[in-house]
Amino acid sequence: MSQVGIVGLGNLGMGIASKLHYAGVEVKSLTKNPREVPWKNTTDLSEFLRNSKYFSKVILAAGVSKPAFCDFSTDLELSLGIANKVALSSDNTRFFLLSTGAVYGECLQPMREIDPVSPTSQYGLVKNRIEILLQKALPERVTILRIGNVFGPEQSFGIAKTLRDSYRKKIAFNLSSPLDTTRDYMSERYFQESLYSILKQNQFHTVINLGSGKSLTIKDVMVILQNSLGGELEINIQKVNHSDLLSTKLDTSKLKSIHNLVEDPAVSMKMYFTETLQA
Repeated sequence: MSQVGIVGLGNLGMGIASKLHYAGVEVKSLTKNPREVPWKNTTDLSEFLRNSKYFSKVILAAGVSKPAFCDFSTDLELSLGIANKVALSSDNTRFFLLSTGAVYGECLQPMREIDPVSPTSQYGLVKNRIEILLQKALPERVTILRIGNVFGPEQSFGIAKTLRDSYRKKIAFNLSSPLDTTRDYMSERYFQESLYSILKQNQFHTVINLGSGKSLTIKDVMVILQNSLGGELEINIQKVNHSDLLSTKLDTSKLKSIHNLVEDPAVSMKMYFTETLQA
């Protein structure tokens, strides 16, 4: 794998950059404030574009991971805008958009890549629009990665982190979703290793679901935390956020044909709670 460009060094981008770097891949990363990021291969836009003719692959990881801050115009410029500029320098650069399983809408069963999308949340709607525009602009050069919920020490938000922080501080967990709200969870490590396997592939895929393929409810996560460390976690039931999805489930059969390692998110989450709270 030759030089890889990464747009965005947030919760997911930084971990990807580290994984590729330690695997011996030359990485160039674009971030808004390169001098403020503790990563030596960061650049501003002009330098990133000067290097873009050397990129075999570009990972579009900016502005795609936190639903609360989803903004169409910003996310579009950080994906389609930059991808179009890179494409002018190279005819064979491949692009990988970090999207979301939320584009499927409510999932009564694990959704396959060929299943129709039906986003209902603002987050899912924005990401789906960007998916469509990217694939239209750069056909057969863009792979959409529909990602589940990533947890781990480097993640700055999410149910697992919020529960962990509430337990650590001995304060009530403010819950605005039903306890049976379901997500496809995976650890940072599994996410990074799976993505690395995808990047090494020569075969082109239009869409790949990236998750563990095993969903947990909020109640499941709470039980894992309490069983791992003992004690009780106080819950403060708040008004339900009706714009949030109740169930996200991903069929990860395609991913498993590419990345032959599997993950049990319940086991990984137990390790996450134990290691971060007993450290």
